[in-house]
Amino acid sequence: MAGMELRRVASQFVVKASGAVLHQLLDRLLEDGVLKDEERYSIRKEMLTRASKARRLIDCVIKKGHTASKKLIDHLQKIDPVLHHELGLTSAQPGMSGLSCDPNLLEEPRSSADH
Repeated sequence: MAGMELRRVASQFVVKASGAVLHQLLDRLLEDGVLKDEERYSIRKEMLTRASKARRLIDCVIKKGHTASKKLIDHLQKIDPVLHHELGLTSAQPGMSGLSCDPNLLEEPRSSADH
């Protein structure tokens, strides 16, 4: 699964992802609905080091599930194909949970009756 793949490369991602790459990932994940405005803002605007922002982003996305993790991997491949290759990432299959990475913004997952 994509989340396990991100866990495997998390420490390398934290070291190697540039600030510009992180900002582009945040924007694209917001556009996809993976991140909420508040989540993107808290990662982007808080007084965090680049490495702390990268760690917070990857942890946040992993908590959201497989599809969210896959979207991060896919966007990284488009934004920075060299880093994507260095990390040894591959493509994955869909399936996202409705969880928030911010404990203050947790949503209840929808039941199958809600669909």
